[in-house]
Amino acid sequence: MIDAERRLLANALLDSSNQRFVLLSESCIPLFNFKTTYDHLMNSNISFLGSFDDPRKPGRGRYNPRMWPVINITDWRKGSQWFEVHRDIAVHIISDQKYYQVFQEHCHPPCYMDEHYFPTLANILYPELNSNRSITWVDWSRGGPHPGKFGWGDITDEFLNQIRHGSECVYNGNTTSMCYLFARKFLPQTLEPLLRIAPLLHVFDPWHSCRNGNYFSQWLWSAISFSQLEINPWKKLNSLAFPIKISSISFTFKLGRSHQGISRYKSYHQAF
Repeated sequence: MIDAERRLLANALLDSSNQRFVLLSESCIPLFNFKTTYDHLMNSNISFLGSFDDPRKPGRGRYNPRMWPVINITDWRKGSQWFEVHRDIAVHIISDQKYYQVFQEHCHPPCYMDEHYFPTLANILYPELNSNRSITWVDWSRGGPHPGKFGWGDITDEFLNQIRHGSECVYNGNTTSMCYLFARKFLPQTLEPLLRIAPLLHVFDPWHSCRNGNYFSQWLWSAISFSQLEINPWKKLNSLAFPIKISSISFTFKLGRSHQGISRYKSYHQAF
C-alpha cells in the first residue's frame, strides 16, 4: 500500500505547479465548497499529517527494536493514512530510502506501514512543518479496529455541521473550529441525503453539478467551474487509484478493492 501511495505522489510531483497533495478514499465526502477548501490548504504554512506518540500496545507496542539505531522508539509515531502534505514533505517521502528500507525489513503485522511510516518519517525529518493532525474526520468513538460507518439515517445538517465546526484546533497560529475538510466513512446509500443537504451547507453549487450522481464528483465539478481551469487526469498507476489535479492541488483517490470500489472508480473516471 505504501509503495502505491509513494508512486502516486511521485507521479503528481512531475507537475511542478502542484503544491499540495491530498489522499482520499471512495468513502470520503467534502465538508466545504472548493474555494474554502482550496484557500484553507494553499494559505496554510504547514502540512496535515496525523502523527502522535501512542504509548499503548497499538502504538509503541508495534515498534520493532531491530529498527534501532536508524529509528529509535522515541521517534516512533502513529497516525491516519489520509493525509495532506506540502510539496517539500512529498518530495522527501518519495526520495526516502533510509527509513523506508528499515520499515520494509522490520514492520510486519501487527506493525502496519500505512499507520506508522508517514507519521514517523514526518516526525523525524520535518516535525516543525507538520500539524500532527489529519484534515479527514473519522469516528473512532464506537471502538474496534475500524472507524464507524454512516448510512442514510445519519445524514442531517446538524450532524454535518457538528463535524464541520464541532472541534477546536490551531491553524496558522490561531484557534479555529474549522479542523476538518473531509470526512469518512459514508456508505453509498448516503448519496441522496448528502446531495439534498449539501447546497444548504454550500458544499457545492447544484447548477454546476455533474449528472452521474456521485457526490464527490459533483464537488469536483463545482471546483472546475470555480477555478475555470482544465482538469488534467494523469495516466493511472493501477485500476484502483488515480490522481486528479485542480489548480495547484493534487487530489488522489485510493479506492477499495471491492467490486463496488471498482464501479465507483469507473464513475469518477467517466465524469472527467
